[in-house]
Amino acid sequence: QLSLQLSRAASTDASSQLPIELPAYTIWGANTGVGKTLASVGLAHAAKRLQLPLLYIKPVQTGFPQDSDARLVAQASDSSLQLGQHAAHLVKPEQAALWSTSQSSQPASAPRVCKVVHAWAAPMSP
Repeated sequence: QLSLQLSRAASTDASSQLPIELPAYTIWGANTGVGKTLASVGLAHAAKRLQLPLLYIKPVQTGFPQDSDARLVAQASDSSLQLGQHAAHLVKPEQAALWSTSQSSQPASAPRVCKVVHAWAAPMSP
């Protein structure tokens, strides 16, 4: 089952590049194949269409780099791709250009970033 949690922050956070007034969406799913990525792609595409900033964070990705939810979300939203240090170790030198350069043509007023923090090569699920 897929659930969508909506929240709206009341204060500002100087460390963030995204305005805190923007809604934050947390998408939770109990297993693989329940639609978490599809929901993320839809929200990201809407952010692009409305010219809103976007920060998509994939905390843990398995089957990486062949399987990358962040890449799908980035393609749907014209976002740049970023890797955390843990995930970056799995990218081969010939794949580095895909992850190190922005694939985005976004205006500076609406930054859109998709990031994978931790990744494992083996495709696993609970």
